[in-house]
Amino acid sequence: MQCSPRADATCAGSARSAWSPTFRVLTLDAAALNAEHGDVNPAAALLRLQRLPTPGGVLDWKRMPTGAASVRCGGAAPILTHREARALLDAVQRGRESAIVSLDLGRSEATVSIADGAIRVGGVPVSAATLAGIAGAPNKCFRIVDGEARPMAVFSASTGWARTLWPTADAPTTVVAGFPMHRVQGTTPLRDSRAKVRALGRPRGRVLDTATGLGYTAIELAKTWRQVDTVEIDPAALELARLNPWSQPLFAHRNITLHEGDVAVLARTFEPGAFAAVLHDPPTLSLAGALYGGAFYAELHRLLKPGGRLFHYVGDPDSRAGARATAGVLRRLAHAGFENMRRYPRAFGVTAVRPARG
Repeated sequence: MQCSPRADATCAGSARSAWSPTFRVLTLDAAALNAEHGDVNPAAALLRLQRLPTPGGVLDWKRMPTGAASVRCGGAAPILTHREARALLDAVQRGRESAIVSLDLGRSEATVSIADGAIRVGGVPVSAATLAGIAGAPNKCFRIVDGEARPMAVFSASTGWARTLWPTADAPTTVVAGFPMHRVQGTTPLRDSRAKVRALGRPRGRVLDTATGLGYTAIELAKTWRQVDTVEIDPAALELARLNPWSQPLFAHRNITLHEGDVAVLARTFEPGAFAAVLHDPPTLSLAGALYGGAFYAELHRLLKPGGRLFHYVGDPDSRAGARATAGVLRRLAHAGFENMRRYPRAFGVTAVRPARG
C-alpha cells in the first residue's frame, strides 16, 4: 500500500525512523527541499525538522514541491468513512484490481489492492459486508482493526458526554452529546477555525485557547502566534484527538502548550496580563454555562494585557437562541470591564477589547 501526499498533508521522518504517528517517510529529496527552503540537513528532519522555516518545526506539504517525498502509511490504523467504503465497493463491482482512496481522512491517498473480489485495507482483508456497513453510516468515521470496523467514538467518565468523530469535506468535526463542535453548514471545520483565528486580528505574542477539543484552533494559532496555551477539561477529547490524523500537530508543535483541566480553574494560575489575546470557543451554553458567566469573563479580562483582544464564539447570530445568547454575552462582557464589543458574524461570535488603561 503506497501513499502519496496531498497538498495539505503534514508528516516527517526518515527512511528508517518514523517521527509522525501516522506516516513514515521512505525517501526525502534533499535537493527539492533545498530549492524550497534553503540549506536543509536531512538529519534535522528526524529531529522535528528544526531547521525548516515552517510553523512549529513541522514539514508543511503546502510548501513542498510535488514528488519531494514518498510515504507509506504506517503506525496508525487505517480510517474509512462512507466515501472510501463506497469507492472500494464500486471498484469491486467494476472488477478493478485496485482503488485509490484515503486511509487517513483525506490527508493522503493510498492504493488498496483487490484480488478476486477480496479487499485488503492496510494489508488486512475487509469484507464487503463490513464496507457496506461503513457506507451506510455517513456521520461516522471507522478505524479498521483486524479487519473489523470500529467507530471512532469515546465516552467520558468525567463529563458523562459521548464523543464521536464526524467526517466532513475536510477535517472531521467531533459531536459531543449530540452537538457538533464546529460549524459544518456552508463551511468546514478548518474554515470555521480559521475564521475564529482571523477575528483576533494581527498576531502579537502569546494567546490563550480556552477549549482545545480536536485542536484545530490551537494548530491554526500556532502558525502565526509566538506561543499558544490551550486548555482541555475532558481527557476523552484528547483521546479522540490522538486518533484523528488532522489533530497530530497539536501534539507536535513546539509553540503549543497543552493544559489538561478546567479552564475556569487553570485561568487563575496565570499571571495578570499574561496574554495578548484570548480565543474563547466553549461548548454550547447548555453544556458549559459557567464559561458564559460574568465571573469567568472577569478572569479573562484579568489575563489580557491592556489593549488585548478577545474572540468569543456564541452561535448563529441570526437564530433566535443565538441572538438572545449574544445579547447576554455582550452585556456580561461590558460588566466585566471590556469595551469595543462587536458582533463578528463571519465566525458566529463577538469580539471585545480590554481597555488600554484599566
